[in-house]
Amino acid sequence: GPNKPLWLLVNKADNDTLTQAGSEFYRLGVEPVFFVSATTGRGIQVLREALQAFVQQVPAEEIPAGPRFALIGRPNVGKSSLLNALVRAPRALVSDKPGTTRDALYEPAEWQGRRFFWIDTAGLRRKARIPSHSLERYAALRSLEALFHADVVLLVLDAAEPLTGQDLALLRQAEQKGRGLVLLVNKTDLLPPDEQKRLLEWIRRRVRPLDPVPILAVSALTGRGLSDIPKAAFQVYDAGQHTLPTRLLNDRLLPVLRQHPHPVVGTYHPSVRFLQQVGTAPPTFLLHVRHGDKLRSSYLDFVRKQIRALYPFTGWWIHLRLREEGE
Repeated sequence: GPNKPLWLLVNKADNDTLTQAGSEFYRLGVEPVFFVSATTGRGIQVLREALQAFVQQVPAEEIPAGPRFALIGRPNVGKSSLLNALVRAPRALVSDKPGTTRDALYEPAEWQGRRFFWIDTAGLRRKARIPSHSLERYAALRSLEALFHADVVLLVLDAAEPLTGQDLALLRQAEQKGRGLVLLVNKTDLLPPDEQKRLLEWIRRRVRPLDPVPILAVSALTGRGLSDIPKAAFQVYDAGQHTLPTRLLNDRLLPVLRQHPHPVVGTYHPSVRFLQQVGTAPPTFLLHVRHGDKLRSSYLDFVRKQIRALYPFTGWWIHLRLREEGE
């Protein structure tokens, strides 16, 4: 398009002789020209460095200040329908036609006087326009993109098939990226009330390390539960900003940890000596430990549980860092 930089790549320039022969490409009037070889890797490093320098000159997309919430999930769980209902405006579907694809956009919204943004990743491509084998990968990339931009992600589950392998993979991504989480179980209008209750309880058991986490039964079709979604997202967002005072942490937790010491490992007595919160959203705690390499993950889960007893950090994974005493 006009005003877009144009670079010329000449492939198969496997040696100096071929590179010199290729110098006639300069006559095309396109600069810069890069002579590369996909076979030998020749010239690739120069191209990579030029690309990195160019990217650093390009201003990043402006990300608005304020809470950013995103609906994520696998194909056909109803993300687009839910977002349409939440912002009450039709979204453009993405097709293969030029100019119709839209990347992450920020839809301003307000809840009880608080401004926030929905991240709209333009939904999925129309099924008729994309091969079925590409659809899931495309949807996954869209969800990962939304997850990257969001403060809190709302994972949309299908009531008929909740917590599939793809859903669990998105949960792991949210944990690794340090995002807050709300679970939305869509299409619950298709289930009888007692079955809905059992389903929500089953999901809560499956995500117990994250408990408490908001789990909402919603329906894009009937509008059920939609008004509760921003409330739950803000509940998680606000919990992510909370900081526990260091003195409170140690006054309350160290006696409990002394009453429930870590099992002896050989001749070692692993222990937590001091705690402090060093980060928010996600809540991150530094544990000053002795023999930290011997601490079992189950004991660290016990520490997380004691932290949640002081403040629940609803919808957040608690991240722990270990520092060996004396380091």
